[in-house]
Amino acid sequence: LLGKALSKVMDYDYGFNTKNINLFDKELYQKFPVDIDTIIILAADPKIYYYSTKPAECFRNNYELIKNILKCNYRKLIFVSTVCVYKHLDNYSKNPETGWNTESNFYGIAKLLAEKELIEMAGNYCILRMSTPYSVNMSKGPLFDILTCNQSYVDMASRYSFIHVEDASLAIKYCFVNDLTGIYNLTDQKSRRLKDIFSWKKDIHCIGHSKFDYDSDNQL
Repeated sequence: LLGKALSKVMDYDYGFNTKNINLFDKELYQKFPVDIDTIIILAADPKIYYYSTKPAECFRNNYELIKNILKCNYRKLIFVSTVCVYKHLDNYSKNPETGWNTESNFYGIAKLLAEKELIEMAGNYCILRMSTPYSVNMSKGPLFDILTCNQSYVDMASRYSFIHVEDASLAIKYCFVNDLTGIYNLTDQKSRRLKDIFSWKKDIHCIGHSKFDYDSDNQL
């Protein structure tokens, strides 16, 4: 989803995905071009609820998969992470402590470990912790569930920080063009309740009653 949006705003020499690369190949670094200046890593498998009982699979697909990329030749890495690395998702603007949270379970920890691996190995890096992405082409997520199925797997009072993939891709381009380094939050300016977004829609069936509140902050 994000890769397609990024391809519309940035020119790049090489594009890799599951069709032409195996991120679990330990010899990957020998197959990558040697003239790469910057690698932008979008790889992730954010099935948060699916992974709640499958920690090994979650860590493999969100942490282990970046290790072979780090062995490649590059000057800089831009890594799209997630706000789920924060310990307090509802208040990370004021309490930016990272660690376990019950909302994202193993997914947040796996991405946090990926960040730490990247920081240790890359040296020159930019990490963007993104909130909940959306677009007209989305195939999952709270907005998709409501729009396509009239169902919500969470309480409609839940607050999310939504960011359009076009805005996210422009932010990635900005980081690249300006050679930014460090860690930044990539979110909306404020969180929004689902029931406020869909106040016009009266036929939504709630099949889950867990209430999630995500903070929203663009700085770190």
